Amino acid sequence: MLCDNCGKNNATTHIRSVVNGVVTEKNLCGYCAAKQGYSSISNNGLAGMLASMFSDVLSSGSNSAEKRCPVCGASFSDIAESGKVGCAECYNTFYDELLPYLKRVHGSTKHTGKIPNKAPLAVKPEKETVEDLRMQLNTLIREEKFEQAAVIRDKIKNWREREMSNWYNVTAPDDDIAVSSRIRLARNLTGLPFPSRMSGQQLAELNEKVKAAVLESNTPFAKTLKFIPMDSVPENQVYAMVERHIISREFAANRQGRAIILSNDESISIMIGEEDHIRIQVILGGLQLEKAYDTAERLDTLLCDRLGFAFDQRLGFLTECPTNLGTGLRASVMLHLPLLESSGEIAALSDSVSKIGFTFRGMYGEGTKALASLYQVSNQITLGISEKNALDNLSIITKQLIEKERQAYKGINHLKMEDICFRALGALKNCRILSSEEMMKLLSRIKLGQSMGIIEIKESPVRLLIEGQPYMLMRKHGDMSAEERDACRAEMIRKALE
Repeated sequence: MLCDNCGKNNATTHIRSVVNGVVTEKNLCGYCAAKQGYSSISNNGLAGMLASMFSDVLSSGSNSAEKRCPVCGASFSDIAESGKVGCAECYNTFYDELLPYLKRVHGSTKHTGKIPNKAPLAVKPEKETVEDLRMQLNTLIREEKFEQAAVIRDKIKNWREREMSNWYNVTAPDDDIAVSSRIRLARNLTGLPFPSRMSGQQLAELNEKVKAAVLESNTPFAKTLKFIPMDSVPENQVYAMVERHIISREFAANRQGRAIILSNDESISIMIGEEDHIRIQVILGGLQLEKAYDTAERLDTLLCDRLGFAFDQRLGFLTECPTNLGTGLRASVMLHLPLLESSGEIAALSDSVSKIGFTFRGMYGEGTKALASLYQVSNQITLGISEKNALDNLSIITKQLIEKERQAYKGINHLKMEDICFRALGALKNCRILSSEEMMKLLSRIKLGQSMGIIEIKESPVRLLIEGQPYMLMRKHGDMSAEERDACRAEMIRKALE
């Protein structure tokens, strides 16, 4: 189903409203939903729950609604209506009022995760940089140790290939089912209101502070990351970033005055001024949670050292939305689960993981549908659990789901599955018009056939799926109508599968 507003993208958000007894319904894509102000509905379910909880207190006439934060001026009614806190000081001002609701959301009111050191923090260096390899290569050549030099030369070549490849275009552990691993850390600076209450000047100051902290740090990050003001990025390029999972839909829709710091291979992105002052993200192909967190943690340590983060000994890292309080960690793995989906097991699995603080989400996160049988599994609780425990638990759940999907291979009719996979391959090799919805359905079957060893193709179905998205096509070929995109998409995939 296409978006009722733009008519271009798949609808992922259903809006139903009742005004004066008249019911209206519309189906919107993530981009149009965010632009029309529905992002808080589709992407902040827990924040909405908080607002509902708070409203019970306000309706009872609590005096807390009249009290205001001395720094940002927010009242408790402001927090209740939006589900968002105005600044770090609000947590002190309204601590007693917030506590029972934090308990209901997180099951705890005590931070047990990372604590910033008071002394300057040392950033762990990369194990081996490309500069180190070049120096080794030159030394070995001078010493005429050519066999060893050849090994180092290959390492440099592989390093360059990784640096030029996106997360979805590399071979990675368990990537037959685990498509990607992502770590996000929410952080805020002291002395500034949270983004929803910041002025344009404060946003500009924030951009410069974070830019200097990273690019003037004399660390490997300074050499591999670049600063990009989002105002300078054309709209097609912005939403192509969403389709590559580099930035959130909300950041794309509300990008004015904001910026991003991005690595060459796009595995690292730092969104400045999204829901929090800083959103550190690391995304890698396959199941690589530990590696992704290690990179994010080193960046976190660097920024904490140079900027100082809003932190409370009781509540942990302070965030605009109380649902991210504590570790500020959102870890997720995107899984391709076509057989579990077709057997109707996803709902039961989703219910099971929700009982232990985890959730199933769609391809683009909370509030979106699972397209191409792709599901994100992520943690919901950030307070009262350490980063290590959250990652360990997610890793265990993910491995169990991967094994369950693989076990499902054994219970299917292989001749029928071969027929399904080869029909999909034939359709993609010969199509002349291909919608994004049909593309995702067919590529999902190709990926399943590839994972089962039924189909052998050199091309990555995940790469084709991402690069065949609407804005990714327009990023490369310019503005096109939906019909033109369908023809362009078909041609792109035909050539890739030749």
